[in-house]
This record gives sequence, structure tokens and C-alpha cells, in this order.
Amino acid sequence: MLAQLLLIALSVNAQNLSECFEQGKILGDGQNPNNISAQCFELVKAKSKPETRYQSDKVIVYAHANIIFHESSIRKGKISGEYSLLENIHAVDVDEKNQTVVVLANSPAAIYTYPLKYDGNIAPYYKFQSADLIDASDVKVIPETEELAVTIKSKGKIKFYAREANVDGRKKQNALTLKRELSGLRTQLIHPKDVQYSFTKKHLYVLEADSILQFALDAQGNTEPQNIIHDERLVQAVSFSVQSHGKLKIILKNGSAFEL
Repeated sequence: MLAQLLLIALSVNAQNLSECFEQGKILGDGQNPNNISAQCFELVKAKSKPETRYQSDKVIVYAHANIIFHESSIRKGKISGEYSLLENIHAVDVDEKNQTVVVLANSPAAIYTYPLKYDGNIAPYYKFQSADLIDASDVKVIPETEELAVTIKSKGKIKFYAREANVDGRKKQNALTLKRELSGLRTQLIHPKDVQYSFTKKHLYVLEADSILQFALDAQGNTEPQNIIHDERLVQAVSFSVQSHGKLKIILKNGSAFEL
């Protein structure tokens, strides 16, 4: 009885992220309160890094450790618990076209895809596990080309896989095989920090240490950039996004932003 009371107290209030981690672990286990405290939402929001948060005018996602909080026109909810398989989240992205959140997590790394319409201790809809993901640092989904762009920052590579890659799938679109790779000296990829794209312009953009490299959206191999955007402020950039009007919004370490 005492143990149950302690768990209930833990679900009502959280003083630090380690308590939030424990709340996530027991979420929806059938014995404890099916809830993660409001304090945890604030802690996760504050702790989330550029690669573990997503924000647009349609969807907001904050993630840390083993918890994802999401809010969209479909619903407001959370994802965690034993069935989610989440233990250590490295990066998140949102596929607004298919209404899913895509997560790079755990060690060895795997990519999990969850429908935004669900909430709680839910299993991933797609589960992509491969030795190719061991050094992965980020993931971006490109729904228009049905691809996942996986950044290997330490090796200066961007690898592309099927959006629906799934170890449990049996359909052609569930294949785990590499579709294409962008790497080599001519690409000028050294330590890519972030990847974005414009389907309208058919451009793939890569944030490097002090520049943004622009490739064709379907570029592969040891291909030179179509264009290189230089700006001294990019040294402080941590992430960026493509705006609806076509410009690039750059986010700096101090939280400020500017457009190119």
C-alpha cells in the first residue's frame, strides 16, 4: 500500500527529470496512474534540445529521455511507457502529411514512428532497427518522396531509407535497405548539424559549421552542392527551417532567429 501511495504521489508532482523518467516508465502499466504530471511537461519543454523539439503552426512536439509530449489539431497527448520502447530520445521530426511523429532513440539507435492520434503507452507503428543507425545523430522525414533522411554527423553522411521501413513489415515499402547516400569530399559535408528540404523548389538543405549547403532534393553520391549559403551568423546556428514563403529561418544558440 505504501509503495502504491508513493507512486501516486510521484504521478501528481515531479521535482526533477529523473522523477519524470520514472513516471514515463510506469505509464499505462495497468497498476499505476495513467498520467504524467504537468510539472513534467514543463521540465521536458525546458530540457528539450533543437533536435528533440518540433514546432509549426499545426503541430508542437517536445521530447526528452523516454517521454514525448505532442499537441495538434488531432489531439493533445503523450507517448511513453513499456510498449513505446522509448528509453533515450536523440531526435524527433513530424510528418504532418501522414500525422505521425518520427523518433530516433535508444542505444543502439532505432527509428520509431507513432501516429499522433494516439496517446499513452503505445507501440510504434513502424520500427526501424539496423546496424546502419549506430552512429545516427538526427532524422528527418520527407513524406513527398516517402523517405527518411538520417544524418550521420560524425561521418559527414546523410543516408536515405524508406519512410515506412519496418522490421516487422512484409510489404515492399517496409524494406530496411539503403535507398541512397549523400557523402564524399565533393559534397563538402563534414559535420552536418541539421537537414531540411523544400519540395516546391526540389531542394535539400544541410546546415554545416558556418554555411548551408543546397543540393537537389534527389541528390546522391559524391555530388557537389548546387549552392552554398554563407553568413557569419551561421557559426552560432543550431537548427533551421524552411518557411512557407520560401526563406530559411535560422535558430541561434541564444534562442534568437533570423531569415536568409
